[in-house]
Amino acid sequence: MEGLTGGYWNIKLLVSSSNGQSLTVQYRSTFKTGFEGSEACRRVAAQFPAAVQDVIHELVTNSAFPALLQ
Repeated sequence: MEGLTGGYWNIKLLVSSSNGQSLTVQYRSTFKTGFEGSEACRRVAAQFPAAVQDVIHELVTNSAFPALLQ
């Protein structure tokens, strides 16, 4: 969802292990913002924690994640 009332968080993580392995994941979270400035800003900020949780979930459920822990 984009345009005048849509917003998104696009978060990319690069995690490197001491064993030399690395993994990159990217997650895009879309949401409705609004027309009015302060409400739109509030909604953008409110969506950030959920977007971070989602990208971390993408990281730890990735099939390549266990190799980082060896």
